[in-house]
Amino acid sequence: MDYHCGEMVIILSQTYFIEQGDKVSNKKYLQDDLAKNKLFQDKNFWEEFLVFMINKEIMKTQRRDKMTMENKESTDNKLSNVVFSQLLTLIDNMTEFGCDIESIKSIIEPKILYYKLNDALKITI
Repeated sequence: MDYHCGEMVIILSQTYFIEQGDKVSNKKYLQDDLAKNKLFQDKNFWEEFLVFMINKEIMKTQRRDKMTMENKESTDNKLSNVVFSQLLTLIDNMTEFGCDIESIKSIIEPKILYYKLNDALKITI
C-alpha cells in the first residue's frame, strides 16, 4: 500500500479525461474506470489512506508551527482544521469512487471522536 502513489492516482484520475462525441460536456474521467477497481472499494484502503493524509498534513503544520512559535491553543485549532479538511476531502473522494454512505460514516466517525472535533465542524461534516 503506497499511499503517496494512491494520492497521486486519485488526483490525476480526477484531472484527466477524454471527450466522447462532439460536446465538451461528454467528458469521461479516468476516475470513472478506476472506481471499478477493487482497491477503491476496499474499506481498509480508505481507512489507512485517511490516516496517511491526516498524518502528512499534521506533520506539515507542526513544522510550520515550530518555525513561527505559535501557542498551543492556536496549534490545537489548526489540528482540528487539518483533520476537518482531510475528512471532507476523503468523503468527497469516497463518494466519487462509488463508496456507500455507511462505509464512509464508519470510517470518519472514529476520527471525529479521536481528534475531538468541535460541534460546528461535526455539523458541517
